[in-house]
Amino acid sequence: MPAEGSRCLKSSDKTGHRSSQLVSALPWVWLVLVVASQTSEAGRLADSIFAWLFGSGEADELDCGVLHFLMQKGYHVGLFAVFGWLLSLRLTGRSRTGCVLWVVAAGVVAEALQLLVAGRHPHIGDAVLNVAAGTATVVLWFKFVR
Repeated sequence: MPAEGSRCLKSSDKTGHRSSQLVSALPWVWLVLVVASQTSEAGRLADSIFAWLFGSGEADELDCGVLHFLMQKGYHVGLFAVFGWLLSLRLTGRSRTGCVLWVVAAGVVAEALQLLVAGRHPHIGDAVLNVAAGTATVVLWFKFVR
């Protein structure tokens, strides 16, 4: 069988290799999105989108506060659930322990980055939520899919 870099590879082998490379890169592309979401500009954009979607009426301020809180926490869950899932895909070749370690590191570092950004404030609860969402996804993916 020819070496991977060989021009003699079958087209299907080349496609499979490229697919594997793409899948292996996806978690790191997603991690760039996670880091970008820690900027003050991302916070302002999220607040603007929330105001556009739900308005900022004074009569419903308590309801909007609860909804805003739930959406913020849902965003954390979604962001890290997807990260855990991308890490867990079979083509990435990572172990469950390796995936969980990456989720823990990314979840804590993403929140800690807010220490460096004006107008952003890290919360331990958000770091715990990041880690819990990503870890739960990894564990469930390995148990039921992989």
